[in-house]
Amino acid sequence: MSEKIKVLKYMVELLAIESWDDRIEEICQQEQMKSVLFLSKAILEQAMMSENYRDKIQEFNLLLPGEEDILGRKSILFCEKHHLQFEEKFLKSMLQGFQERGRSIYIIGDDYKKIEMFKQYCKESYVELKITGVFVGTQHMDDEVLLNDINVTCPDIILVAIAPQFQENWILSNVDKLNGKVCIGANILVERLLESYKEELGGEEELKFYRKLKQMKRRFINKWKRKVFLSEYERYMEQIEGQGIINEKG
Repeated sequence: MSEKIKVLKYMVELLAIESWDDRIEEICQQEQMKSVLFLSKAILEQAMMSENYRDKIQEFNLLLPGEEDILGRKSILFCEKHHLQFEEKFLKSMLQGFQERGRSIYIIGDDYKKIEMFKQYCKESYVELKITGVFVGTQHMDDEVLLNDINVTCPDIILVAIAPQFQENWILSNVDKLNGKVCIGANILVERLLESYKEELGGEEELKFYRKLKQMKRRFINKWKRKVFLSEYERYMEQIEGQGIINEKG
């Protein structure tokens, strides 16, 4: 199931995850590399300020909503009616689909901590997902090194998580040079997923902290009880000795 709506000047497609999986499989059967972009508020805000950037976004083969907030009320009701997913939920389903269909991915990012955490999440949650490579660079990344690495590993999916404008410029500048099937600009999805993942990790860390605190409390109480017991025991023994109750054996 799919529906197209207009966001600014762009025709954005609303896809159920099943339709997305089918679309990806269809793209992967084609010879020509395709480009996909998940739109965010940050992308649209910058597009409104730059005509050149605004036109560049239209060069993508497929535009999808990366955030529910960019949709109008009517579109949101449509999505609720058809149970469409957004943000981290869509990315989770997307990664699950890649794993189930045996599709390989190459991850590109602009922040080491972000990409390392995303890779960690993928390895924990999708143990059979094929990650052929990971590259973290700056806005001035060495395209030749990166392109060579991608083209040697030949992934099906190139997942890009770079800041707005740099992400779109890199994809459109290099999509025709890549050995792959589809290049996806998904920075907003990765960021949303990591926000929820950090909360989960934070909850675990908090639980570990309270467990540790409980153990420390238990040790303290046991130590205190032992100290009280020994003190009472010593006093008791002194009283007995004072009364001459203890008989020493010769």
